[in-house]
Amino acid sequence: MVGTPASAKPKDEDSEEASVKDDSGPHDSDDSCGGDPGNDFSPEEMKIAQLAIGVVSETLVVIKELIRFITSFNKQENPDNGNDFVNPLERLLKLCQEIGLQVDELGACLYPPQEFSAMKTAMEKISSIIDGMQDRGKYS
Repeated sequence: MVGTPASAKPKDEDSEEASVKDDSGPHDSDDSCGGDPGNDFSPEEMKIAQLAIGVVSETLVVIKELIRFITSFNKQENPDNGNDFVNPLERLLKLCQEIGLQVDELGACLYPPQEFSAMKTAMEKISSIIDGMQDRGKYS
């Protein structure tokens, strides 16, 4: 709609553009939640939060690789072996859901006062689940 006045645009486009602008506004400023979110953290707590971000980022990499594997596995699937295909995917789904729960738990533990033992437990569970995925992949 090049050269079309804004009043001639369909209302859906205007409302969509407005909602996108509204959604991006608060995220661009440091004033969300009444101040800079980093001000709630001591330097030590901020360092731990940054390490946790690294853990979650690496976990996301694992999930993306898993999606690539499933996509390629799906292309090779033989329709006669439905259960052989569905059962491993259901196990992977349950493992991914458990990882999601642990990531949520980790995030909840980061806000001051940080719960170090709960963070350690969540990260150990994430690591254990990922190790289990790798072990199952070797022997499947």
